[in-house]
Amino acid sequence: MVQNIWEFDIFSKKLYEKLSTINAAFATLALYEFRYALKNLTPVNGDWSAVEICNKAKLEELINDRSFYRNNLGGKPLFTFKKHQQKFDSFQGIGYRDFKEANNEID
Repeated sequence: MVQNIWEFDIFSKKLYEKLSTINAAFATLALYEFRYALKNLTPVNGDWSAVEICNKAKLEELINDRSFYRNNLGGKPLFTFKKHQQKFDSFQGIGYRDFKEANNEID
């Protein structure tokens, strides 16, 4: 039997597995929790193949264009801080107090 990768259960499981290797926060979710959250992003008709994916050349063009950052990031330059927020790497329930505590030195 041939599987349809775009069918929600198959697609969401594969996406969950891939994202869990990229970001530890996804691994803290159960698959059913991930699917629940993903439903908010799923195309209305459920047809992921209808979503247009930007090709690599277009994506590189966007990220190398200053106007992309001005339009999408409010024109603010990238600013980095010492990494004091390791607990947020796999923490889903970030509240204001948690965030404030982790950024106390910066604020």
